[in-house]
Amino acid sequence: MFPMVDPSRSVDPFAINKRVSIYDDTYSLHLNCAGGPKPTEENKKRHFFSPTIVLETGLAMTSTVSWNQTLLIKLRNIGLFLNSEEGFGSDLRVCFYDRAGYGFSDSGPMPQTAKRNAEALYETLKAAEEIGPFILVGHSFGGNIIRIFAHAHSEQVAGIVFLDSDHEDRFERSAALWPAKSLDAYHAEFVNMATKMGAAGALASPFAAGDRLLVDEFSKMQVGHVYTAREIAATFKGKFFKAVSSEMLNYVHTNPPQIRKTVPYAPRTNLPVSVVIAISDITKYCTPKPRVPRDSKQFTNIDAENDTPASMCEPLHETNLAPSLAAAEAQAHFEGQWKLATQLSRVTRVLFVESSHYVVFDAPDAIVEAVEAVVLEARRFARGEFVSWHETTENQEDEELVEMEDDYF
Repeated sequence: MFPMVDPSRSVDPFAINKRVSIYDDTYSLHLNCAGGPKPTEENKKRHFFSPTIVLETGLAMTSTVSWNQTLLIKLRNIGLFLNSEEGFGSDLRVCFYDRAGYGFSDSGPMPQTAKRNAEALYETLKAAEEIGPFILVGHSFGGNIIRIFAHAHSEQVAGIVFLDSDHEDRFERSAALWPAKSLDAYHAEFVNMATKMGAAGALASPFAAGDRLLVDEFSKMQVGHVYTAREIAATFKGKFFKAVSSEMLNYVHTNPPQIRKTVPYAPRTNLPVSVVIAISDITKYCTPKPRVPRDSKQFTNIDAENDTPASMCEPLHETNLAPSLAAAEAQAHFEGQWKLATQLSRVTRVLFVESSHYVVFDAPDAIVEAVEAVVLEARRFARGEFVSWHETTENQEDEELVEMEDDYF
């Protein structure tokens, strides 16, 4: 059963926004956590299911850039309807951090891989005494990191949300669909980008903000995101380019085998999962056809036994080879999303959103919707565990069960 939360340990007065030392003070990562049950005397006596949302950024995106304040507040407010009694927990706890070298975090050991990042995230949460259970939210490359985390620490994970996340088969599948661009060619592209990042890191001061050309280049890469002065100061430092360079060098050949070692793919088949798919990333291959409108609060539920990829997204071509590189990459991406939705769990929802790959900019409400669905499902699962546990416990009065259920939920 998931650990029940001690409201006295995870509350607003103990919100943190600091660097947390890990691995015997080898280096520190910046962690920001806020929200959670209110510290009333009554709450200190009560334990209940209140998960903590943990946010993981994509490649080359600091937490300052990825998670704006409006989104963070909306995520915390998901908990309002869960525990709305007077004096009881009014919101959920939300944590975000910067990987080694990113933002306000120190540089870390090299190479910087998905596995090493997942282990560092676990150590950071443990050192900060964030007790979970955790709802892991990962954008792009961050999806790889949270999968490794969930596999290694399944007892602490209550649900997963993928935001247009990568899949380990992406490049191999694209190369198979468009042989003119091999897996090694993809690797060479990332090596080229890593070299440029490494050069930028070598030329930049560890503390100096990047020049205008670098900022403009990142803005173009991230579909025109306009960097604020605060985001520039938190992002463009020598250690950031060094970290991104290492992640890119390991992107194609090193990370996929690490993720494949997490098979079975999920801690359990009833793990609540939401998969948010950016339509712009798949339109060269297929047209989404969800069984419900793409309005707010409307997800498509996956039936892993009966659904097929074509039942979710109507293909534009029906051949073993793609008609273009763009179509091959779109098909590989969609098939990866399908695997995330069907191989990880039987409790999965998919949401197509009118968005670029950078859903953190384009579709913040969809992120809230996806997290809310997982929180609700995790809560139902926890309730079922609680009742099952009680039924196997001898000499427990029914009245006591009712009282404990009220406290727990």
